[in-house]
Amino acid sequence: MITLMTMDITMQSTRARRRWPFGVAAAVWIVVAAAALLGLVLPAAPGPVLLGLAISAYSFNLYLLVPALTGGLLAWWARRVGRRRWAGVAGILTVLLMLGVAVPSWQLWHSAAAHNVPLSLTAYFSGPSGGASAPATTETYATVDGVELKADVWQPTGRPAGGSRTAMIYVFGGGWVSGDRAQMPAYFQWLTSRGVTVFAVDYRLATPTRPAWDKAPGDVKCAVGWVRANATRHGIDPHRIVLGGNSAGANLAMLVAYTAGDTRVPATCPTGDTSVRAVVEFYGPTDLITTHRDTGSTDARRMVETYLGGTPATVPERYRRNSPVTYVRPGLPPTLILQGGRDSVVPAAQATDLADRLTAVGVPNELVMLPATEHSFDGLYGGFATQVSRSAITRFLDRHLA
Repeated sequence: MITLMTMDITMQSTRARRRWPFGVAAAVWIVVAAAALLGLVLPAAPGPVLLGLAISAYSFNLYLLVPALTGGLLAWWARRVGRRRWAGVAGILTVLLMLGVAVPSWQLWHSAAAHNVPLSLTAYFSGPSGGASAPATTETYATVDGVELKADVWQPTGRPAGGSRTAMIYVFGGGWVSGDRAQMPAYFQWLTSRGVTVFAVDYRLATPTRPAWDKAPGDVKCAVGWVRANATRHGIDPHRIVLGGNSAGANLAMLVAYTAGDTRVPATCPTGDTSVRAVVEFYGPTDLITTHRDTGSTDARRMVETYLGGTPATVPERYRRNSPVTYVRPGLPPTLILQGGRDSVVPAAQATDLADRLTAVGVPNELVMLPATEHSFDGLYGGFATQVSRSAITRFLDRHLA
């Protein structure tokens, strides 16, 4: 009897040891799957964790095939070892994950077809080829209040066919409170492969005790003036300078481009002409009052308040002064607007509103609204949304800087 009891206990212990790896793997997988699905379905991202989930789930969407396939294996394994309840849960989550990949991908394929852009699965998982892989030089373009403001200069190889090159001055994003000029190396490499010289520039960031609403735009104006003044030395055409940026950097790019010669937004250093030929903006806030009101991210709202030093109720003039829509008028440079339709930070309606305003006053513009696309979608160089946006940039530059 004792021997039989001992054998039974031993067999139960053995079964338990065999099952615990499955239990651990299943628990980990459920957490990952639930996080991905949460990022896909939440209508807003009130905190940094949820915002990160949403951006990751959409920007790296095809990578969700990994947990989806893992879920399928777990479901098969669960059925094999008699864990039917686990098999059912894993099966349902796997189907939901597959839909979470299939629906956004189909929407972006449809959008790409509408823009005549052939998407590539191979390119989704690869980086740029050709072009400069690092800045050629880093130079100080201005020193303001003791702060050195620098520019990384990304130079194409070889001599330009026409004697001088197109240049893009790129302004990084980060809610005006974080980020740096090294933010988009893959894009800069891609631009240099197309013969464009890139100037990735600094500007002063805001802190809780030091708003930057009257500093950052003026710093970017200093950068534009410096690039124009040094055009010959860098082999670029001062009449073919594009101002670009993402998120907060796009806000600054539009603001600076739309206020060339406007004393309401002065440069923070002595400078000359700050006009540019065109603007390329990725998901930039165009109206800071409605950004503050309508954003789905509490972090974004806090960043706007930090940058401007208050709320729309306490400093309304700063919100208007730093909103590009305030300065829309005839004669502005052509503008390419690249916006994710699922953006939790900058409401997509802002991009549509800007395009409508520019069209109404005769300013050439193109709005590329990317469905199933979150904020910071350009973080994955090969993603479907970035493939569409790169094609749009190429056509836009060819059209307006030829």
